[in-house]
Amino acid sequence: MLRVAVWTLAVLAAVLVLDRVLLACEARGWINYRRRGLSRSGAAFHSLTLQAIFDPAAEHLQHVQYEEVEERDDSGDPPPPDAATPYIPEAAVRVAEAGTLHHTCFVVHDVERAAAALAASLGLKPWNVWTIEPVTTTVHGRNVPYSFRVALAQVGDSSYELLAPLAGASVYVEHLATKGEGFHHTCLAYPSLAAMRAAKDELARQGRDMIQSGGLGDAGEFCYFDIAETGAVLELLYLKELPPPEKTIG
Repeated sequence: MLRVAVWTLAVLAAVLVLDRVLLACEARGWINYRRRGLSRSGAAFHSLTLQAIFDPAAEHLQHVQYEEVEERDDSGDPPPPDAATPYIPEAAVRVAEAGTLHHTCFVVHDVERAAAALAASLGLKPWNVWTIEPVTTTVHGRNVPYSFRVALAQVGDSSYELLAPLAGASVYVEHLATKGEGFHHTCLAYPSLAAMRAAKDELARQGRDMIQSGGLGDAGEFCYFDIAETGAVLELLYLKELPPPEKTIG
């Protein structure tokens, strides 16, 4: 009896060692062993493996389960979505194709001081300066009046923009309070108001958050969306024309 017990323990130990060896081979990509498509715990698998040694019915059950896993793997169905990754539906309107890169914006406390510093240090000039007072405004979905100052310097076919909040609550004020001066958004400009609004509707359809918007009367319209893929803000802009700048720096 003792001899039978010793042999049984030896067999169990050998099976466990073999299991570890096969797992190591699987980790190196040499074989598919336990982890492919199985959701049960390691302890449950050990129980089924050891039971299969002494019970042919259990071995048949294990074989059937492997076949089911293979059928699911070969079905071509996509894996279940990761709950941590937001689902973004396929675009019905190509937001970027209809627009052109208009500017990259940096929020600052003082537009004139920042423009003069960049003109002196980088030769980035001239800067044209305007005060913008939108006719209609929203901030986080609420009607909140605000105004701001901007300075634009052309670089190739695009521009650098410096922006400083002037009055009222806005995402610019929030940015300075939480992050300080620095990069805020990129802007895509559209050739027509209809094209800009189609892009806005598409981003809203995708469930994205429009954090701010502004209407400039006949001159144009703009809005800002949080873009999860970049962790930054995207501005959509239709601008018919700007009046002559209040001043030029550099």
